Amino acid sequence: MKRFTWFFAIGFLSFPAFCADPAVLNEEVSNVSGNIESQTSENAEESSLNGIYFVLGLGGGFYSNTISVDKTESCNTNGILGVLALGGGRVFGETLYLGAEALCDFSKTKGKTLNVSGADANIKITQLVPSLGVRLGYYNQHTDTMFYTKVVASRVNADFKYIDHKMTHTKISPAIVLGIESAFSKKFSARLECEYRFSSNNTFSVQHNNNGPKVYGKTKIARGMNVRALVAYRLGAAR
Repeated sequence: MKRFTWFFAIGFLSFPAFCADPAVLNEEVSNVSGNIESQTSENAEESSLNGIYFVLGLGGGFYSNTISVDKTESCNTNGILGVLALGGGRVFGETLYLGAEALCDFSKTKGKTLNVSGADANIKITQLVPSLGVRLGYYNQHTDTMFYTKVVASRVNADFKYIDHKMTHTKISPAIVLGIESAFSKKFSARLECEYRFSSNNTFSVQHNNNGPKVYGKTKIARGMNVRALVAYRLGAAR
């Protein structure tokens, strides 16, 4: 009887401790899991590429333009670009960046004159080309660097004159951009990007004289490449 009483007392005293162990274990597992999730979220929020940003830069534009009537004539329109942009985005998880951007290219180009089917044709791309795009990137948190691509739609205007046809052709040109961006502080980052812009196509009709038949032609404007060096300043962190 004494032996049974002794075993019962020991069991009774150890029972609370035995019951407490699973709770302590669950709490420790929960704390570890919470710390991992908190660290992952903190890493994403600490990215210097998060938030709304303002961009300034310089670049070069190298375009090809063609005019086709009975035959096709082409000319190149090259120039130095000033670049202004406003955008925003953030890192999701640890590596995926998603953002949107509005950009304007400012340039100064001279008009080109071509002889097309015995008459002079003059073409000039206007100095302001606005664009809208979506930016998708792969972010490396250890180097605070991102490789990205942008899908862009640009509004291209060209002043075109051929015989009695004189007007501004306006077209939406699709473009694709590849780039790299690296942060050198919490507010500033540097970018280098290359854009390939597809041509803006348009058709026109002219008459060599009042009684003559109409002649139909085509123009392909601003097909080519932009190369840009940019500096971005972040206005605030994404929430």
